[in-house]
Amino acid sequence: MEELGAAAGQAVSAINLSSFEGVDSDHYANFPILMDRDVPSILLELGYVTNPDDYAKLTDSSYQDRIGEAVAEAFLKVVN
Repeated sequence: MEELGAAAGQAVSAINLSSFEGVDSDHYANFPILMDRDVPSILLELGYVTNPDDYAKLTDSSYQDRIGEAVAEAFLKVVN
C-alpha cells in the first residue's frame, strides 16, 4: 500500500494539483480508516475545504476528474 500511496501522490503532483510530501506510514492510529491493516487503504489529502481556493477546486467536476484519472493510472501502474 505504501508503493500505491507514493505512486498516487506522485501522479497527483505531476498534474500540478498538489505538492507531494511523501508517504507517512507512521501515524495510522490518528486515522481510523487506516487502522485496520487487514483492509488495504490509502489516504490522499488533496486540499482543505476551509481554504476558499482549495474548496473551489475540490468542488469543480473537471478537477475531480483529473484527480480520479491520476489516481486510477497510478493504481494500474502499481498493480499491473
